[in-house]
Amino acid sequence: MELSQNLVTLKSMVGTQPAMTKIFRVVDLEEGGVQSGEPDEGVSGTPVPRNDLRIPVSPTGEVKDEILFERATDPAQKLYLPRYQLAEEEVSGQRRYRMSMRPDGQKWVLELYLQAYPAPSLEPQIRNAQAIAPQVTVVINYRWQGQPQSLEFQEVTKRDGEQTLKAVLRVNTLEERDKVYAVLTDISYEAALVVRRKVRVATSVTELSPADLQRWKETVKLYPEADSYVIQDSSGSNFGSQPYLEVEPLWKGDGKQKLAYVRFNLSSLPNNVRIDSVNFQMTAFAGYAYGGDGNQYTHLVLDDNWNPTSLTWGNQPQIGEMLGSWWTWYGFDSLPPSRQEPKSIDNRDMTADITPAVRAKLAGNKKISLCVKSYGYRVRYYSSRSSTEAYRPQLIVTYTPFLYQEQNNILDNIVDDTFFFPPLLYQYIFESIKPTLTGQALICRQVPWKGISYRYYQDASDRYRFYYLPDSFEIGRRSDSEGPTISLSFESSDGSFDEEKIRAILEFYAAPVVDANRLEAAARALLNYAPSPLPSGAEGLEFSPLNADERKLQFSLSIPGQIGSVRNARVSLKDGIFDSLTLSLKDFQAVWDAMFSSEVQNTLLTGQVAVEIPGFGRESIPFQCRLPDNKAQIWGTIEKNVPITFTKSITLRTVVATFVQIQSIVVDFDRSDAVELTASNLSASVTVRLPISMIFWGQEDPGTYHYKKRVIRKDGQQTISDWLTTTEEIIYIDGKV
Repeated sequence: MELSQNLVTLKSMVGTQPAMTKIFRVVDLEEGGVQSGEPDEGVSGTPVPRNDLRIPVSPTGEVKDEILFERATDPAQKLYLPRYQLAEEEVSGQRRYRMSMRPDGQKWVLELYLQAYPAPSLEPQIRNAQAIAPQVTVVINYRWQGQPQSLEFQEVTKRDGEQTLKAVLRVNTLEERDKVYAVLTDISYEAALVVRRKVRVATSVTELSPADLQRWKETVKLYPEADSYVIQDSSGSNFGSQPYLEVEPLWKGDGKQKLAYVRFNLSSLPNNVRIDSVNFQMTAFAGYAYGGDGNQYTHLVLDDNWNPTSLTWGNQPQIGEMLGSWWTWYGFDSLPPSRQEPKSIDNRDMTADITPAVRAKLAGNKKISLCVKSYGYRVRYYSSRSSTEAYRPQLIVTYTPFLYQEQNNILDNIVDDTFFFPPLLYQYIFESIKPTLTGQALICRQVPWKGISYRYYQDASDRYRFYYLPDSFEIGRRSDSEGPTISLSFESSDGSFDEEKIRAILEFYAAPVVDANRLEAAARALLNYAPSPLPSGAEGLEFSPLNADERKLQFSLSIPGQIGSVRNARVSLKDGIFDSLTLSLKDFQAVWDAMFSSEVQNTLLTGQVAVEIPGFGRESIPFQCRLPDNKAQIWGTIEKNVPITFTKSITLRTVVATFVQIQSIVVDFDRSDAVELTASNLSASVTVRLPISMIFWGQEDPGTYHYKKRVIRKDGQQTISDWLTTTEEIIYIDGKV
């Protein structure tokens, strides 16, 4: 990141900040983030089936912005609750927040735009989902005298459909305006921007009252889509047209075992229901007791793809687990096996509970096939072809719709938990606002430290808060390396090696530095001026950098030919100094040496920031640009990636006798292209590019050149030399390696 674009990471200033102690507090600068709050549920209304809903449904029962909701009438249509972030815009090629604080007649407004976006964890499933439009409240939370406070934006309107919100906070008095300004620009207020989203969502009711169960419970009957029976000793015959179904055991090896098959289609059962019970019922009208087990057993059929008009003993599907049974002894006369139309003594309904099997099939192909078999009795049942519907085989299904309860949910989206905008970096936000010093009257207190009397300014309306000036301004450290916050580049009007046409551009950032031990000692003394006891929740006195009017800050700096000249730099007591120097090579050489000098009399790149404090006079804060004595390492961290280079022309020569056994010699120069010498090409020129650091700042003798030789022999063998060094501009090349 180049300093000319952005000298510091936004909201993370470089510099030494005082540590927290038991009796005073200085808030460190932190990076903000986006978080999701937990819902504050307000349940309302009577539980209703899903199809009666007109609001989003939570399929998991949770209400948060990291899940996909569903449209009540179409579970395939996914919805999401958006988060919000500060919207950006591009102005004059620079990205910046859509946010401003400005006068509005006799009042003032803080205006900002928020952009909706889905939670990152929803990617890529969010692709076809639609955003829910919540009711939105925008607030700034902060701390005042140790107590939590908030500012609520009075207007929140939609822009660009549902994707952008415009929030407006109106303040009526100068004191209110300055307080808002202080909250936004002073990190010790711990300001956070929160979007409070109110959304009405339905969640499944897991526990129902007996009244709700009774109200919504339903019972339906399903009739077969296919039924037939098969006979063992008629393995190729089909009985799908018979008016009845017959079940008979295998008795003394007579080969007359009969099995009944019934298939039901479950697709007519509604979705979003809880299956409470399923009973398989058949009506028997005749039978014969062979003796033994009087139960009729219902088994699950493992394959639903059978045809009642072609089903035979030979192609019958495989039978699976036994699901249930019923007793058939009571109420039947013995009938001879030869009777084609057995006489009905009474019509007996017989049932088996097959609830688990139906639940499983509903989650699959929504069909279930059943086989009825016997081990002791022959029984005839009415089939699906019976003229009396009540006698037909049937599934009696009792279910309760999944019920949902509507609830109001309030979720906090923390847009920025460090809602802090240093005016030096965000001038465009406050360009129409010039507040007073801190927005409050101040009381000056003096506390000695190491023989020097330092001033502290007590807030008259918040007597637990004290403002301080930094001890000095010093070159900071980059967040991504050990290098200083300095950027260096060179410009030449024509690219030539002409000192008069080359300029060095040195940009730097100096951070405000304060000794935490000084503040700790001051806190003990200043407790005498604070009301006692401390407010509830307060850990001690609060120390904040003084928020002086930047128009009244004056930065002076000594550079070659200008001792103590006033600079047109960007200066803030809280954020630091940003400045850029354009110097000739001669002046830059002097400045470069001064940056590594420990001599007191060398005043280059030293200066001060003068602070005019209304009612209290002027104070001065020293500045000096001094770096560790490691020029080569620091040069590598501050020089731009594309420095100016200069060229030297080198001539290579050889003789024809060199090529008796050699095909060619390739000479490869450091920072240049390779050239080839042969018996027919005994001379060549090469242009060597030299960076400005080598030429001016003593990294290496600018007249020293490095090259390698690659000797290619006529038999194809190649030999490469180590790096060779020369100071000559005409080099004689031989075939030795």
